[in-house]
Amino acid sequence: MKELIKNSATLLSANAISQGIAFAVLPVIARLYSPDELGILALFLGIEGLLSVIANGKYDSAIVLSKSKSMAANTFNLCFLINAVFSLLILIVLLLGSHQILSILHYESLEGVIYYLPFFVFIVAFAQASIFWFNYNKRFALTARYTLWQGLINNGLKVGSGFLKAGLMGLVWANLSSHFISILSCFTRKETWNQLFHFNKKEILVAASEHRKFPLYTLPHTFINMVSGNLPILLLSGYFGMAEIGLFSMGITIGFRPINLLSTSLDQVISQSMAERINKLEPIWTNLIQSIKKILLIVTPLFILAFFLSPLVLRYFLGERWEQSALYIQIMIPWLIISLFTASLSSIPPIFGKQRIALIIEIIYIVARLISLIIGIYIQNFVWAIILFSFVSAVVLMAQLTWYLLLVKKYEQSLKTI
Repeated sequence: MKELIKNSATLLSANAISQGIAFAVLPVIARLYSPDELGILALFLGIEGLLSVIANGKYDSAIVLSKSKSMAANTFNLCFLINAVFSLLILIVLLLGSHQILSILHYESLEGVIYYLPFFVFIVAFAQASIFWFNYNKRFALTARYTLWQGLINNGLKVGSGFLKAGLMGLVWANLSSHFISILSCFTRKETWNQLFHFNKKEILVAASEHRKFPLYTLPHTFINMVSGNLPILLLSGYFGMAEIGLFSMGITIGFRPINLLSTSLDQVISQSMAERINKLEPIWTNLIQSIKKILLIVTPLFILAFFLSPLVLRYFLGERWEQSALYIQIMIPWLIISLFTASLSSIPPIFGKQRIALIIEIIYIVARLISLIIGIYIQNFVWAIILFSFVSAVVLMAQLTWYLLLVKKYEQSLKTI
């Protein structure tokens, strides 16, 4: 238990420090770069995020579940090969027809940086697989090192590039360099990689077969999640100005960064407590409702303050040209509140073996969000697109939260029959 607490604290503190650094330099970055430049970066990173999920075939998630170190190493090697081939294919496709692809998608703003995409995908996907390898070997300090260095280097280079007037290219290079240098720093000792990069065809095929459910089931679910999360930026970028995308992405960053950090911590605590009680066939409803009430009591005043003070705070914190981002935060408040609870309780479906229904809800979620954005595009109103998107997101997540509570209630009723 002590080791678990120590490892969790190492990872959580590294993540918190990295997020804190990013938040601290945000006022500087907001004054060094235009909404247009940060909007293009948001679109570029959104596409990169989707492709990076595919690049490892989600075999990276299987590394920590491997029954032996040899199997884990071969699964890592499998990820490396898939990633290399996939990234090379992206490069070839871009060399053959990047202009046509960008024109079809209305992503002409990416023309100057699109060729960095395959290198981004390869490095980020490699880093993801490496982190699972470190965690399998209980080298959590390396995972923490990568997280910290990536945050420090990325934000440091962004600030430096901003003062040098490097613009969009500086932002892209800052992100790419931070991932590359950070993951490279984790492989300086031979013991980290001496079992890797030995490509045995038979053993790699065994690893692929052993973990075949990951590309078949986990990959589609994760990809749908990623598309759903990036949908406004991916879809609206083709029909509205990149400055509007930049202002919205800033609102998303400020709104969801604390939500994600808090919900991750809450989910770990709540899921551990719930799983322990369920294994002992103990009731969980009362404790769960008490936890929800306590969280609601704490965060409700904060969200009310955020609604009324965000225009003033953002004008002072980021500068006058970012004041529109406050409007998007105000619009998203109901969505943010419900997101905090659904994300904090996201372990409930797996605990009760309801992943299939969770996937169906996720598909309904993305379709509903897509329709809301299409309406916004049709009426050519960016603000209304965000209003509809946030409203639909809040409604679907509210239904999802209700389902979570019904699952717990059903479990409670089953205890009475024992």
